[in-house]
Amino acid sequence: MIAGDNSVRDPRHLAEIEQTIVGPPSELIVRFFEHARRDNQAENEQKKRIDEGADEIARPYWKKAIYIERRFKGQIDHMARPASDQDKREYRQAWEEFKANQDKPPKHDIRLLPGNGVCTQAVFDELNIQTIEDFLYFTEKNPDILAIFDELRPLVEVAKRWRTFMKPRLKLVNGELNGDH
Repeated sequence: MIAGDNSVRDPRHLAEIEQTIVGPPSELIVRFFEHARRDNQAENEQKKRIDEGADEIARPYWKKAIYIERRFKGQIDHMARPASDQDKREYRQAWEEFKANQDKPPKHDIRLLPGNGVCTQAVFDELNIQTIEDFLYFTEKNPDILAIFDELRPLVEVAKRWRTFMKPRLKLVNGELNGDH
């Protein structure tokens, strides 16, 4: 920079300087999910019944609520909060994906995988792998990845055993699906 040069203060150059110092912006990952939330209305109604002499024991009540989680790729810490209508409009693609997957069986968080430590979790975060099912799909579609991230290799077999354990046991009896007991 030359003495007296004001180009640093020029807003057109600020973004360029920021990218040079900080680096390019990371990919924003947005996820909607169901979460249990205290049902204050039900608890207040119960409290009113107890105050009126009902023979009930006070207890907490819960209801499902839709939450949103926003984080940047590679970011470990993040906060979740109740999703607003504005969030659903702003992150329409993530909202549509959430609605499309609501009726599907739940996926299992990759942090539940036995043997997953802080270093392998960092690899999963970098690859944006959040569930055991996603990990298996990813390794089946990209088998070469295990040559690059060899620390994931032992977890593949653990994940396959997990899938076998979690897979629903169904059989066809007289044309109807029944659980295998």
